[in-house]
Amino acid sequence: MPHFKSHTLTLPALPFETTTQEGKFCFLEHYISAYFKNRSLLHTRYIPHNLPPKDFFLSIKSPKKDQYLIKCDKSSKIAPIEIAKTALLFLANQQNSLISHNLTPKNITPNFKLPFIKEIADIKEMLEDSTQALWLEIGFGSGRHLLHNAKNNPDILHIGLEIHHPSLEQVARQIGLCKLKNLLIFNYDARIFLELLPTNSLERIFIHFPIPWDKNPHRRIFSPSFLTQTHRILKERGTLELRTDSKEYFEYSQTLAKDSPLFTAKEAINQQNPITSKYEARWKRQQKNIYDLVLTAKKTQKNTKKPMILLFLPQIQSNKQCLHNLLPINF
Repeated sequence: MPHFKSHTLTLPALPFETTTQEGKFCFLEHYISAYFKNRSLLHTRYIPHNLPPKDFFLSIKSPKKDQYLIKCDKSSKIAPIEIAKTALLFLANQQNSLISHNLTPKNITPNFKLPFIKEIADIKEMLEDSTQALWLEIGFGSGRHLLHNAKNNPDILHIGLEIHHPSLEQVARQIGLCKLKNLLIFNYDARIFLELLPTNSLERIFIHFPIPWDKNPHRRIFSPSFLTQTHRILKERGTLELRTDSKEYFEYSQTLAKDSPLFTAKEAINQQNPITSKYEARWKRQQKNIYDLVLTAKKTQKNTKKPMILLFLPQIQSNKQCLHNLLPINF
């Protein structure tokens, strides 16, 4: 988490504005806790060029009499984190008794852009230009499995989907540091993303440790319609691979597979993988069973090879798009 420490704290006269290359920062109000006098929040606003403003809070704590810790407040954490980092760096530069900070800019995310997180509009050109085999991982989390696959299968184009932005940033930085040219990640809902993929385009789909939703099974990504959609986009003998610690989720998915004429199924328990994810390591420490279900697509539909055009309707909100806002149209 970006932060700085200082023996004293000097804030500009509020409200205060400063303009940077990336946009304008406004420090608006300083709120002191009524219960904890050594804690306060600084209301901050970032106004990018030609985009809506983003509000967040900087947390100010004084754990010792002569020391202040200033960082981004977790409850209002903003993404990309470089926004908060720039606001903190401005404040740190105003202090005369700075102790330490971790606010050095990173070269791989200049101007608050994470170039390895792709826009949904890129997918058409990406698929048209690529002659590589395609693998997709839905909900890659910390990215260990996704990055392992990309490093060890350089001839395959890997696509990762994740809606948790800190995870996206973390993996984006690893893509830059490892100089991976065969890995693309998207901040997008999988069920809508699959609608945009051409028929028979993927060789493998991975879903590792999804939220089991044992009390709300209707929210699970596995469903009859999901199996129909994945069967459409998988090549013949392509695989849909589920790995989970939830016995209930495993048995539910197993039943769906047996009822589906589109796949053959193979199950395994406590099968060792070349790479262990963060969650898997946790479950193994708790001596929980790990369940694998591999569905292999039977004969698939014939690829029509019709061009796919994405129609973007007005007022699309990037993280709350639905299928009615974003329609694939085949001519």
